[in-house]
Amino acid sequence: FGLHIELVTLPAPTSKQFPRKSCPVTQSVTQSVTQSVSQSLQSSPSSRRSRFLLVHHPAHIPSRLLAMFLTRSEYDRSVNTFSPEGRLFQVEYAIEAIKLGSTALGIQTSEGVVLAVEKRITSPLMEPTSLEKIVEVDRHLALAFSGLAADSKMLIERARTECQNHWFTFDETMRIESVAQSVSNLAIQFGNADQGGSGLSRPFGVSLLFAGLDENGPVLFHLDPSGTYVQFEAKAIGSGSEGAQQSLQEVYHKSMTLREAIKSGMTILKQVMEEKLNDTNVEVATVTKDKGFQILSSQELQNIRNMWPVLMAALRNYAPMVVFPAACVIGVIGYNLERTLTDRSTPWSKSVIERREERKMNEKPEDEFRVPATIFERRQNPS
Repeated sequence: FGLHIELVTLPAPTSKQFPRKSCPVTQSVTQSVTQSVSQSLQSSPSSRRSRFLLVHHPAHIPSRLLAMFLTRSEYDRSVNTFSPEGRLFQVEYAIEAIKLGSTALGIQTSEGVVLAVEKRITSPLMEPTSLEKIVEVDRHLALAFSGLAADSKMLIERARTECQNHWFTFDETMRIESVAQSVSNLAIQFGNADQGGSGLSRPFGVSLLFAGLDENGPVLFHLDPSGTYVQFEAKAIGSGSEGAQQSLQEVYHKSMTLREAIKSGMTILKQVMEEKLNDTNVEVATVTKDKGFQILSSQELQNIRNMWPVLMAALRNYAPMVVFPAACVIGVIGYNLERTLTDRSTPWSKSVIERREERKMNEKPEDEFRVPATIFERRQNPS
């Protein structure tokens, strides 16, 4: 309803001409003013017009109200001014904007790195292949992002340019950490505006996952809008990052294979996604030493996802025909285990008389039992 506050300054008590300054007020600045205006508009809606609150001296405004207003106007809207608490609100808002994007996760294994990303299909007329959430930067490096797709284009282009320049200059692939550092230098340029004002107007509203191969093996890096890049073994970003990160902490282990990582990534995406998981709304890619960057096809994803149900169905169908013969074979081997290992006949294969005669032949003279002759000898040797 066009609410304004006018700060009216009187240079002298007799002066009738004074400068005026007006500025918009939001609901978080003062609750009492908005409540009074809302009540008056409810009683008489026809009186809706631009209203002004006249204050004859700035000292009449409470200092708390001025501090709140100045905090929003000076610190909340600036990209390179710290608040008194040491916070950059615009950077924090950019990080919060990542949580509105699609979920993406990366898992590092000894064989390679797996990237799995959710693709949000907002319309049945949309072509799923036009949504690229995982891109190839170099033959040893891939990126997955969550957030504003338009902002990711500039960062991806910077990563590709740095990799190509490094290849042409040094004839070798660029380290993943060096690529992340180069992209980070671009991400923090929102605070480096020059005199001509050619700096970035706001932070990038996108978060990146760098998955690649170094001389030490597979690596995974995460870059946020503040320009901070950190190496992870498993990392999730996007709207379902909290639940996905908790699931990654539970299932991840250092001996995980590439196939297990793909299956775990798809399972976690299925848990955090709002829609049902299918072949069109998920994209999975791997970066390995043998094949490099590779995006898994729909058929490969379907085989991995349906591997466990197919195995269970096979066990249910063929268990009677497989388990019973296997049990019989194991029983026979166990029954004749001593004969099989030692090549000796078992004791119960001989008769009682044969075993008694064999025992007598094996007994030593000192082992023979002798009945005591006298009572004294019996007491000394009761046995």
